[in-house]
Amino acid sequence: MKNIHTLIKNSETRLFKAVFPNTTNHYGTLFGGTALDYGRSIVTTSDGGYLVAGYTASTDFDAIGNHGNKDYLIIKLNPLGDVEWKKCFGGSLDDYCDTVINTSDGGYALAGYSG
Repeated sequence: MKNIHTLIKNSETRLFKAVFPNTTNHYGTLFGGTALDYGRSIVTTSDGGYLVAGYTASTDFDAIGNHGNKDYLIIKLNPLGDVEWKKCFGGSLDDYCDTVINTSDGGYALAGYSG
């Protein structure tokens, strides 16, 4: 497999970056793959971590599981910004996640567009 630097050099890439106050590992807080990736919304979680919501056209790195052109990309981070889990949601057309909110039962609600 090619390394990320070669993949980035050979493609149009937009990674999104989050900076967390409790860490100095800013390189490790780049999210996405080797295609277009957008972070659109972030909320704190009950454990002090974060839930990042956006969308991706990538099919590698953080976006494994993409089902179509663009999919929702949801990433759960711990308080230091380390990835705990990540998930793509969508169908065979474009799906854009624009926002995430905390719900009163301790879960999350996602809102966006599905083509």
